[in-house]
Amino acid sequence: MKPSIPLKPNLTIISKKGIFYWVDEQQKIKKYRPWLGDLFCFIYDSSMARSVFPKKFGGDIERHYEILRMQMQATHDKRILELGTGTGNAAYFLPRDNEYTGIDTSAGLLRKAQKRFRENGFQIADLYLASADDLPFADDQFNVLLCHLSLNFFPDIHSVLTEIQRVMQSGAPMYFSIPVPEREGSKSKIHGTLYTEEQYKTILNEHSMNFESLPDRNGNLLYFKASI
Repeated sequence: MKPSIPLKPNLTIISKKGIFYWVDEQQKIKKYRPWLGDLFCFIYDSSMARSVFPKKFGGDIERHYEILRMQMQATHDKRILELGTGTGNAAYFLPRDNEYTGIDTSAGLLRKAQKRFRENGFQIADLYLASADDLPFADDQFNVLLCHLSLNFFPDIHSVLTEIQRVMQSGAPMYFSIPVPEREGSKSKIHGTLYTEEQYKTILNEHSMNFESLPDRNGNLLYFKASI
């Protein structure tokens, strides 16, 4: 099994059971510490539907998929990169004729994602154990970016945006969703670093990215679009 997307020079990738891993000179797999740990992957989907969305986001997961499905309905034959693949829920809203590449720091979630993309008929769905602030791909490879419910978990958003600028083609649309503290929703604690809508706009502008807030509402989630 070979990667569908060109990689950075002098980078060694191996495939194990359909997932790509970054390895060093001693052929040791580069490991990451998943935010919630691989043991959580077995209850990830049920927890998102029954706990995270209603209790933390004050929203509805089916409404979330409906919004993303509407955003993606005209997206065809694109090279799509998703940061934070999770269990592969993009298979629910992304047209199958796209060439999908996803990264996550949890091997357990990626294994579930691999099964989901296969069951939903995707011909190309490459999955990498990798971090969003150090992507394994060559420059200017992708023409659509997805990053849903993940930005708050990245330790350094500026490093992530720098990597996005490197691997995305000029003018490529980028779609995000993230909880923001100023929107009405649950009072339950949300992990990670939260920014307001205005702060996200400022941060993206600092990286020469356009920011467009989308009108969709679902609890305390902000849906926005960006481009370089």
